[in-house]
Amino acid sequence: MSGLSASTTYYVRSYATNSAGTSYGNEISFTTCTLNTASMPTSSPTVTVNTALTNIKIGTTGATGIGTATDLPTGVTASWLADTITIVGTPSVAGTFNYTIPLTGGCGSVDATGTITVNVALSALTTTAASSITDVGASSGGNITADGGASVTARGIVWSTSTGPTVSLSTKTTDGTGTGTFTSTMSGLSASTTYYVRSYATNSAGTSYGNEISFTTCTLNTASMPTSSPTVTVNTALTNIKIGTTGATGIGTATDLPTGVTASWLADTITIVGTPSVAGTFNYTIPLTGGCGSVDATGTITVNACSSLTVIDVDNNTYSTVAIGNQCWTKTNLKVTKYNDGITSIPLENTGGSGGSSMTWQNLVTGAYTIYGNESSTSTNAMNYGFLYNWFAAKGIESAGSTMYKNICPTGWKVPSDADWTTLIQYIDNTASATAVGSQSTTAGGKLKSTSLWIAANPDMPGTDNYGFEGLPGGTRVSGGSFSDIGVRAFFWSTTDSGTNSAWGRSLYNYSLGVFRSHDSGNDYKSSGASIRCLKN
Repeated sequence: MSGLSASTTYYVRSYATNSAGTSYGNEISFTTCTLNTASMPTSSPTVTVNTALTNIKIGTTGATGIGTATDLPTGVTASWLADTITIVGTPSVAGTFNYTIPLTGGCGSVDATGTITVNVALSALTTTAASSITDVGASSGGNITADGGASVTARGIVWSTSTGPTVSLSTKTTDGTGTGTFTSTMSGLSASTTYYVRSYATNSAGTSYGNEISFTTCTLNTASMPTSSPTVTVNTALTNIKIGTTGATGIGTATDLPTGVTASWLADTITIVGTPSVAGTFNYTIPLTGGCGSVDATGTITVNACSSLTVIDVDNNTYSTVAIGNQCWTKTNLKVTKYNDGITSIPLENTGGSGGSSMTWQNLVTGAYTIYGNESSTSTNAMNYGFLYNWFAAKGIESAGSTMYKNICPTGWKVPSDADWTTLIQYIDNTASATAVGSQSTTAGGKLKSTSLWIAANPDMPGTDNYGFEGLPGGTRVSGGSFSDIGVRAFFWSTTDSGTNSAWGRSLYNYSLGVFRSHDSGNDYKSSGASIRCLKN
């Protein structure tokens, strides 16, 4: 009989046919046997030599037992009970074992099959802790102290954002062969991310892994735009500037902040505070520290010596201003007739006619002003060069019981001292002497003189007015009362006394590029008439 079905009961009779018909023998019955089957193993493990297997189970149907297994590792056996093959033991040899276990009983020639991989143990394969961690990379590595009897043909590290990374991943390194230490570099990482890393070593028995470590890449530093890019006046406190940061744990040394201004960091915020004491445009840089990346917070603070483009005196005259270094000066000569209390007049002394000789002027010991050639206040000379004042007007009037003076300059401004003039001259010429009598600088005068209204000289040294000071040749009224040097000399008072009858002044000439610091000459007696420039306090 063929073409029967497994596990099925069949009934059978013999028969015989002749001319009389067909007769049947006795009936018998039988059941076809069940076809043997074997399931997949519960695991296909990879272990190291002398490491016990976790039991492997293989389910069977039809069989009543098993035959002799082939190609199981030495130390490993298979048994059958209640339709289940159980593989147990501790493999004592390395290799890849594709085992076969024949089923017995039942029907069919069926084998249970599977694979066990046994690696040679790599003694003390360890993974190095992560270092040099940035937002996109880090270093690690490993140490192999013994190869377990089979040469190491590949080694490195493998990493993932999940635990248990294996060499099947592309995120791995290959760092030579053999035992010993090795260093590996990871790249292409993502910021603020946790990674899991294992070292690995491969020999003829397979691949083994070291202990797993983890690390987190750092957060990339960023710095926001400053809350302001202020323009302030020298010696005026800043409104605090704030700059937000991420990733950073602090800041390094700031560069190009104005003197008097500092930066600090707290709770992811840079705060810039202070009172700038120098003028200029400051494009500051503040390096972030900690976190990842080379990032600077940047911004601009503009510090002006002048708080406004013009200033108005008590007579309602308007003067343009100019910043030179940390000083703010008026650009034209003073022509006011009252002190800045708005009440106290400065007397006009115009005796002596256009020649000007006047004992009245010479003998004054209080403030007075004159106009060159005793002309009117609306004359061309007055309009171009302003008024001439004796030193007592430049010094101001001492208030009763006080060392304070009524000032000839607008409120908030002053007549410069000898030291103030030296500050200006040394800003323009850093070789200028602070104590010289006579020529204080051989170059600064040309840079302060205006480019017009000067009479040509022999030799002629025209002004270049590099700083916008517009030094004007208003001439003088000498102590005897006569006028001289208009168009030839600019003579300016300071408030600094240099003796009973003399005071320090500064002069520019049409035949020189220098600045002259002088006193005790005929033109520097306190009764001389000179121009006044005002300086912001």
